[in-house]
Amino acid sequence: MIQKILAFLKSLFTSIPAKQDPALSPPSKMKTISHIPVYGEESDAVKIYQAALVSAGEDPGPIDGKFWTLTRAATSRLQKKNGLEGSGYPGELTMQILGLEVLGSAPVVGEPVTGNFAPLSWEKSDPKRKVWSDYLIQRIDAAYESHVLKVQDWHRFRSDWNDLTRAQRVNVMAEVISATAKYESGWNPKSASVDVGTKEKRDTWSVGLMQVSVVDQDWAKPSGKDRYSYDELLTPIPNLDLTLAILFRQISRTGLLILPNSSKYRYWAVLLSGGRYEKIDEITGAVRSFKVLTSSEKPETPTPIKPVIPPASGPSWYRWAKQFQGKHESDKGLQAILKGMARRLFGFNWGDMTTSTWAWCGLGAGAALMAVGLSWQTDGHMARNWGKYGDEIVWRRDGIPRGAKVWINHGLNCKSTSGNHIADADGDCAPEDLKSPSDTINLYGANQSNAWKVSTYRVAEICAVRWPSDAAERPYKVTKSVNCTSGASGSESTR
Repeated sequence: MIQKILAFLKSLFTSIPAKQDPALSPPSKMKTISHIPVYGEESDAVKIYQAALVSAGEDPGPIDGKFWTLTRAATSRLQKKNGLEGSGYPGELTMQILGLEVLGSAPVVGEPVTGNFAPLSWEKSDPKRKVWSDYLIQRIDAAYESHVLKVQDWHRFRSDWNDLTRAQRVNVMAEVISATAKYESGWNPKSASVDVGTKEKRDTWSVGLMQVSVVDQDWAKPSGKDRYSYDELLTPIPNLDLTLAILFRQISRTGLLILPNSSKYRYWAVLLSGGRYEKIDEITGAVRSFKVLTSSEKPETPTPIKPVIPPASGPSWYRWAKQFQGKHESDKGLQAILKGMARRLFGFNWGDMTTSTWAWCGLGAGAALMAVGLSWQTDGHMARNWGKYGDEIVWRRDGIPRGAKVWINHGLNCKSTSGNHIADADGDCAPEDLKSPSDTINLYGANQSNAWKVSTYRVAEICAVRWPSDAAERPYKVTKSVNCTSGASGSESTR
């Protein structure tokens, strides 16, 4: 009798299913995702992740593949509902909740590391870039013992290195990358150049913030994904992920951040001692003057650049270019300047411009922008590509201000690949003086009769008018024409 009672009681307990944490109970059918997305990433993986959030009843905003504030807020709500902390950064448990099977390795993400961190230099012109800084600091802190402490040439960047705390050292290494990116890409995530690759194979091109290539992943493995595509490397976080893989490999092999130009581990040209494009003094100088914070100091929020109206003499890039007015392409001084900038701008060796068939108007436009620290059209060696540069100016409504980038087509066909030209407006042109196709406009630019000079063109030739989006000097509505035109247009060659 007792045995029957014990058997009955045992059946009651064994029939009750064990309680499971809902956060650890993935749906029966798992969907796959290449890697765990990170905040600030733009990719197809983010689209999959956003769709999974929607299926879970959360609103991440549009399913556009961009992991920004709305997607992070939706992630945080999901995590809190399932008993997690709610950081808004997805990890393995979050992926399980969403029923997503991760095929690649997970990147290092999470809450920001402990410590006060000063804003990196790229944040000064755009505080939104703090997302890039946060990612770098998390990754570098995770590699503090394995890589940061293995660097042997910190004395070239900071004489006070031995006196810095861990957080300060992490901050300094992040600034090394920020300062290097300034000279590699002008902090332009969409920058791309042929550089050491070939025009026919864009996977060999140097792209993004730190000018890395798809093929680099044959020997440097990022943490967030097995292999990023060309388009993914044109977004900041994947680009920085691959950058760290390359940099950590360099440190493991050499223990150095600055390499001799002869090193077999050479990579970033601006950090190669004795190299053609060396910017070591500029980079070490920026890092040396970088102000780290003590544990009691509060980081300052970078103040966005206050928009200003350009002076009557024109914006900075236009004024830089005007110093060459009248210089012919055969001028040796002009050649020395432009030929030295051509490869950094577009990845081409232009050779002797007096014998070249290149239309070097795009080189002049890009050189002026680079000279004053602004982004340029990375495929701007073709004049028609300047039609997608920066911000659009609705010139028929607002006029054309001095210094605006004006793309024209001599054949009045903006879809044509020939007859295109790019130059700066040489004066202010009000809308009423731009109404007729036969009206004219003065443009100042390179490769006008093979020189840098002012020429006059018909309004009918205008395809687009653009303005640098990262310039503090902002375009203005022109109400009165000043030096807009000097009369009839000519027929000089722009090759």
